[in-house]
Amino acid sequence: MRRANLLLMIIILFDLHLYAINNKTGSSAAQFLKIDPSAHSSAMGSASASFGQRGDSLFHNPAGLAQLNKMEVSVNYIKWFGDMNYSSASLAIPFKNIGTLGMGYMGLLYGDIPVVSFDTSGELASSGSTKASDMAFILSGSRNINILSLGANFKLISQLLEKQRTMGFAFDAGVHVALADRKFETGFMVQNVGQEIKFIEKGYRLPVNIIMGANLEFLDLEKHTSVIAVDVAIPDDESIRINMGLEYEYNNFIYIREGYIVGDDLSDFTTGGGVSILAGQSHIKLDYALIPYGPLGITHMVGLHIIF
Repeated sequence: MRRANLLLMIIILFDLHLYAINNKTGSSAAQFLKIDPSAHSSAMGSASASFGQRGDSLFHNPAGLAQLNKMEVSVNYIKWFGDMNYSSASLAIPFKNIGTLGMGYMGLLYGDIPVVSFDTSGELASSGSTKASDMAFILSGSRNINILSLGANFKLISQLLEKQRTMGFAFDAGVHVALADRKFETGFMVQNVGQEIKFIEKGYRLPVNIIMGANLEFLDLEKHTSVIAVDVAIPDDESIRINMGLEYEYNNFIYIREGYIVGDDLSDFTTGGGVSILAGQSHIKLDYALIPYGPLGITHMVGLHIIF
């Protein structure tokens, strides 16, 4: 019996041609690597390449990890479209006179996908369900050199579609500079440089992305702080994007975040916020992001961040 798994075909097209509107989109695989893994960053329009001293920096610029002086853990979750679920986790540990080491995970699970086939009469018939998933496991390292920080990621990528599994490797490298007592930061990063990913004997290159960003603290009062951030992203399979974000902090307790993305055909405005709670010697931060995807609907991401 010749199977015509229509839904699996849609998933393949979705993964390889995510939002294929301009003529460059769809020329690379592992598109899940482009999903922002952080609720904090997503609420700010993903303008995150220049931020240091954050445990989830390994997703946006591993060089920023070198600014840490305490161990940090973060977990994020988003209920995506249909039955798809996306989650991420990171751990960053600073070591004196060595640098900061980190580990991370990104995963997109597609849920149960119905399988259909043609029966002997040529009619569509159900034949159970199957699974599909995309995952990346990350090892990260960074180190300070005066005001300059350097960092790199090693990624192990795994993609599963029915019984077809493919594996690949990728590297990220970043630079971070903090000036004026961290009131001005800049960052530069190259993402997803690595070998082609093979799927059913055909090779697909990874979504290489070059990002340059900066952020400025323009309000610094006793209980009020505001930061504005801008990233310019140059992906090799899409048009150039400009990511802009704004964060307002009140008394190191309440955070309000807004973002805007130029060059994304489906998502433009983002919003969100969070709270920070002191628990003994630790800080617990709860983050939320609302991310609209045009006709596909609105998604909600939540995050938990702990500074020990």
